[in-house]
Amino acid sequence: MLLLVNCFLRPGFLEAEGPFSEPYGPENLLATVMHTMFDTDKLRVSPELLPPEITRLILDGQPIKELF
Repeated sequence: MLLLVNCFLRPGFLEAEGPFSEPYGPENLLATVMHTMFDTDKLRVSPELLPPEITRLILDGQPIKELF
């Protein structure tokens, strides 16, 4: 598909001025999934059952705000 689109565009037709939003990482994607599936404000996490990194992502992760 990219090849077909690229054949019809003039040089300089599409110029990127920068990202449309702030950069996001895998931790933001996981936080988005967790916030979508669960009400994280009411979720109680047992620290002894989950690794600390996962607990931190669930409770403190920042979801991708453009998706909400």
